[in-house]
Amino acid sequence: THVVTATPPQIPLPLRRMGKKSKAKRKSGPSGGASGPSSAPGARPQEEETLDNLRFEDPFEDEFADDDDMEIVDASAGDGLTGGGGGRDAGTTVSNETGGDDGAAASQRKAWMPGTELNSDEVLEYDQSAYTMYHAMKPEWPCLSFDILPDTLGTNRTRFPHTMTAVAGTQADEAKKNKLTVMRLGDMGRTYKKPSGEDSDDEDAMSDSDSDGGGDNTDDDPTLDHRDIPHYGGVNRVRCMPQRPSVVASHGATGHVHLWDVSSHLASFEKGGGGGALNNRALQSHGGHKDEGYAMDWSRKE
Repeated sequence: THVVTATPPQIPLPLRRMGKKSKAKRKSGPSGGASGPSSAPGARPQEEETLDNLRFEDPFEDEFADDDDMEIVDASAGDGLTGGGGGRDAGTTVSNETGGDDGAAASQRKAWMPGTELNSDEVLEYDQSAYTMYHAMKPEWPCLSFDILPDTLGTNRTRFPHTMTAVAGTQADEAKKNKLTVMRLGDMGRTYKKPSGEDSDDEDAMSDSDSDGGGDNTDDDPTLDHRDIPHYGGVNRVRCMPQRPSVVASHGATGHVHLWDVSSHLASFEKGGGGGALNNRALQSHGGHKDEGYAMDWSRKE
């Protein structure tokens, strides 16, 4: 036999904080005990319970509080409770409890997603905690393409400071102002600073550079050394040869593909800027394309 019960809709009511509680005794009958079914003359005789006339009897006594000890709480005020009209939910930004201007600014910050338009009073700021190392530079002209030149300092390097060699091509306002830039970035130390009191499982891994006489050398400023190669027309794509990183290919806005030997430029970094003249002439140039291109790569076979 299945018994189906219907639950009435829940209506939000003001919350009550209970003060000193007092149990209200049930009304006593003539004998002083709890009153049961009425036995007065003319009263309806008690019926035998069946499946059709089941009654519900609460086995617990009702608890009441004195009116003087009750405090009415408006549910719409929130009071830090969930489910209320003004309560905290998953979609609400939680303010910084420290207060002040920093707390107000933190409550307004949110992650930017591609496709989201910025208001006139909004700016993008990077989150320092997202990067172990972050260094920025501003080139003379925008660069549409760049590539990292492999070196002989070892792979999977984790000890700071880091050194990197790269090549980039410019997009100048005039064709004759464009160039290939071979650059050496050095003394790049860790920029992430663990906040005080923050516990991290990677604390030992983050401090590996401090052991064995290493160190982040974060007090030293990063260095940038570069060599420029004139390149007529904007550089749409630049790639170095994996088997021989000193050979670089560029695909220009003129439709030409050029091959460059930058070994003399790389050697000048090791010699502190000296070491003779630099070879700025292209090894080969191909002008068979009618239009400019943006895709180019080397074969990975030896």
